[in-house]
Amino acid sequence: MSTLPENNNIRKYDPMNYSSDEKLAIIRVLERMAKANERIAPEEMDFLVKAASVLDIGSEEIYQSKDMPLKNAGKIIESMTDAKKEMLRKLLVEMAVVDGRINKDELKVLIDTFLWVDISSDNSENQS
Repeated sequence: MSTLPENNNIRKYDPMNYSSDEKLAIIRVLERMAKANERIAPEEMDFLVKAASVLDIGSEEIYQSKDMPLKNAGKIIESMTDAKKEMLRKLLVEMAVVDGRINKDELKVLIDTFLWVDISSDNSENQS
């Protein structure tokens, strides 16, 4: 795993024990966030690569995640534990702001994803 810059908070995330399917689903949803405004900023690509590294996902698996239908990714994420959903929630928020701005398309994807897979901060904080 590469050394991450000190200002990048991704290091604080423990990859826990994710199944291969969970890892692919997480990367797929992060990729959706990165593509929210039809353009992936260099900072977003860097964050995506680092998230994959933290989750111990190789480039072949990243390509596999692109083929995963979002509906399938959502079903996998819905079945994850609250702790894993909380990590994903934080990753999504960081992905949305990693380039220093959040636009309306990113905000829409963020809200839609939270609602879609039931990952709200209230849920994760109340179900410890």
